[in-house]
Amino acid sequence: MQDLHRIAVVESDPLLQRALRKALQNVDSSMQITLINEQQLDEQLFKEKYFDVAFISVSVENEQFTHALLVFLQQQSPLTVRCLLKGVTSKEWNWQLDDNIHFCLAKPYSHADLRHVINCTAQVKALPIDTPAKMLLGKMKNLPVMRQQITAIMEAFAANPVEIPIIAELISNEPALSGRVIQIANSAFLGFSSETVNLKLALARIGTTACHALVIHTEAHNHYQHQLAEQLLAKITLDAFAKANQARKFAIKLGLTAKQKDTVFILGLLSGIGAMALTVFAKGFSESHFLNQELVSAYILNLWGFTPTITENMLLPDHLNQVTSIEMAVHFLAKMYVEEQKIDFTPSELEAMAELGLSDLISDFVP
Repeated sequence: MQDLHRIAVVESDPLLQRALRKALQNVDSSMQITLINEQQLDEQLFKEKYFDVAFISVSVENEQFTHALLVFLQQQSPLTVRCLLKGVTSKEWNWQLDDNIHFCLAKPYSHADLRHVINCTAQVKALPIDTPAKMLLGKMKNLPVMRQQITAIMEAFAANPVEIPIIAELISNEPALSGRVIQIANSAFLGFSSETVNLKLALARIGTTACHALVIHTEAHNHYQHQLAEQLLAKITLDAFAKANQARKFAIKLGLTAKQKDTVFILGLLSGIGAMALTVFAKGFSESHFLNQELVSAYILNLWGFTPTITENMLLPDHLNQVTSIEMAVHFLAKMYVEEQKIDFTPSELEAMAELGLSDLISDFVP
């Protein structure tokens, strides 16, 4: 993981400035932290000096200034990750729906919150993609920003050991999410003969790893339902589930481990997040065709703290013989199957499949 060196803190209160600097230094003492008073801020500073992360405070008094600064950074310094800091009782700013931010922390934020932003930013920097693509990704608007309720659920999934009763209790407070979990637990592809309305049983059926992905996908779906037509959003979701289910079928046929089966399911399902974000991005940026849904998904999932096992395998190469893992290969083929299905493999592709131990899957594709 790459180190971060340049951090900007835009805050008018000197006491809060110093407190943030101390907290960030506790996260990583090697970081260079620049404290900026908004009254003295010159946009030229951000043109002349690159920052890895900008922490920007917002209040009723400086709302317009904060919004203007975020827009400026999004357009002129897109490689800078933008984190909004707001008071515990702050209203939801109207312009947050047109998000130019990657993170939003409400007071009282902890060292763990700041560390999460720093760690996720480092993962984004380490993504094996070129700088022009990263700049385009940084210019994206309307990115889903993880709500604190979802953050709590994610932390419960990351606990060791994972406690299903705790996760069930947290999810039960999110009606749309709990309904979605039960719906998936009763779906045909899981193969259970009886239906359930018990959330704990539903979680046990799906598995905590796959349920983790389902929570993220549902959160993104809810975010984009105000920006995409219902029919289009439904198609993206169905396609993502189709890829996830097909990847799981391929994994079962190949005799992969339970962890690998979960991984390929997650890759298929969460590729849908990139499809949603890219569809919105394409409305306003002609350069959007330089990106693809897997690339956008990897970017968002890094911001949301997913491990490199997921984010790096999400990045699909142009050709099958360029894949770097069996999970990436299954993800690649599941995408091909759902989007094309009738495929006549080239000799080089057949050779690559044989080398990867995927020859048993050839019969699933109809030439």
